[in-house]
Order: sequence, then structure tokens, then C-alpha cells
Amino acid sequence: MSVELFFAIVGTLAGVLGLAVATYYGAMSLGLKSGTRVRGTYNSVSSVECEDKYVSNVTLENLKDRAVVIFGISLQVGRSNYIVLDEFDDEPLILQPFQAVQRSYGPIIDYTVNGQRIMFNSQLWDNSVKKRLVLDTSDGKYIVKESLRPWKVSHEAMRNDYTAVAHARRTTYKGETYGGNVKFLIHINADQPDEIVVPLHRHEMSYHKFRGFSFTPATLQTKETLQAFLEQQRDGGKFTPKDFFILDLDASRAKQHWFTSPSPTMEAPNLSWYEYHVEGRRATKQHWKTIRENNEQVRKSKEEQAAPPQPMSPQDSQDGTVI
Repeated sequence: MSVELFFAIVGTLAGVLGLAVATYYGAMSLGLKSGTRVRGTYNSVSSVECEDKYVSNVTLENLKDRAVVIFGISLQVGRSNYIVLDEFDDEPLILQPFQAVQRSYGPIIDYTVNGQRIMFNSQLWDNSVKKRLVLDTSDGKYIVKESLRPWKVSHEAMRNDYTAVAHARRTTYKGETYGGNVKFLIHINADQPDEIVVPLHRHEMSYHKFRGFSFTPATLQTKETLQAFLEQQRDGGKFTPKDFFILDLDASRAKQHWFTSPSPTMEAPNLSWYEYHVEGRRATKQHWKTIRENNEQVRKSKEEQAAPPQPMSPQDSQDGTVI
């Protein structure tokens, strides 16, 4: 094969490949700009504020490169029932390309059809009853067939007992966040134009927060000692604000039962691939096996307690009396 023929074949193949790639991306682009494709999900909850189960929120995501004009959102329950969740007749909801929106709803009074109350509790609780979101769009009725299935870290913890899910805890006051080393907050001139919140840490960083005087470990021992010390400095003219109050963050955290833990502090482990994926899965299987065995024992124990007592035979009676 000559060099000219080889390069001609390579050029032809490259041209065919380029045409195929361009055709593919062209078809993909055309598909994104035509039709409607929306996926979504909803949450139904119960509340002490109402007798009926209701939809608390709806999330919709537009998967096309074209806007979707929505005039209403309904939940179809079974084949013949529709619960109207939202109506946008005057101002339609416009779902922009690749945009996601969430609509939230509060507790309801009841459901009515032509003024007559109708109950949906049994069907909303029954997973065998088909339920799906239906949109009233500018292109007509659209049934949301695809569901949002977000990944949750709690699911990972259920699959592997070696998964540690840690939550960062914070203290927030007046829109500001304060860390664990902040022991007190001094709120000066509350609700005034010159109000200020001064954080006091549990170490020497806070000893020189104000001019004219310094804090000591004894003055920062408790809220009462701090209050007495500031009042003493105010009487001496070194602490000028007349209106102030102190927030004890340690006491507030203790009431929330999360800042201090009776168990000792642990260091986050750095597991190997084998430890996490092999040993962790093995421990998880054993854990769930133990749970199933315990549940089975509890079930049998309840059945034995609920079973009626067997009548005693003459031979079983202690005194020999026929019953």
C-alpha cells in the first residue's frame, strides 16, 4: 500500500468520524430544544394541625433547553382523582431551561369536591395506589414520569456500619455565627442605633476586649461573676454603656443537649479500602442479621403471651382434683 493511499484512507475515516460526531451532537442539540421533559418529586406529610395528609412541597426540574410555561400543578391519586396543588392562571410559573424550582405548602383545612368534603388519607398512605404529578402547561397536559432521586449520606450509613456521618453544630445569634470557644455574648444597647454584640472567648483572647480594664479567668468564670464585674466597672466610669445584658452560650448549649457529650471525644478514623468496603459490609450484614433475629424473638414472645392458656388436665393438677 502506497503512502498516498494510506493517507487517503485515514483522511476518509477521519471525515466520516467527524461527520458522525457532528450528526450525533446535532441530534442531541435538537432533542434538547424540542418537546418537554420535566422530572419532579413531592413529599406528603401528616400534621397535628389538620386531620388530612397533605403535600408539603413539590420540586420540579426542567431537563430541556427550552422554557416550560406551567399554569397549574396537580397530584393524580389513583385513576380518577386529582388534588390541585397550585394554580397560576394570572401569572404562569415559567420553568427556565435546566432550572429547578420548589413550591412549599402548609397544612390544609380539608379537601372538597363541589362543596362536599372528600378524604384522601387512605389512598395517600397506601403505596399500592398510583400517585403522580400532573402539570397544566402551554403544550397541554404533561405527566411527570421521571422522579428526582437525590443521594443522601444517611443511605450510605445504612449500607455500611463503618460510615460516620458527622454534623457541624453552630450557635447563631442575631444572624451571626459563634464557635465553641465563645463563652459569653455581651449585647450592648439592644435595639438602638449603636447596638453591638461583643463575644467573649474562654481564653486570654478576650481579656483585653475593652479599654480601661481587663478580664481575668475569675471574672469569666460564670455569668454572675461577669455581670458583677461589668457593673463594678460601670460604677467606676470605665464601662460606659448603661444598657447591656449577657448571654451564657455554654448554658444555652447545655439545654440543647448537643454541645457536651457524656462519651469521650474520638478521632476520625482513616480506613483503608479493605477495611471500609469489605470489613464494613461484613459488619453491616451481621448487624442486620442480629436485628432480624431479635425481632423474631420479640414476635414469638408476643405470640406466646397473647395465646390463651391451655386447660389443665387431671394428671397435671397438683392436688389430684379433677377440674
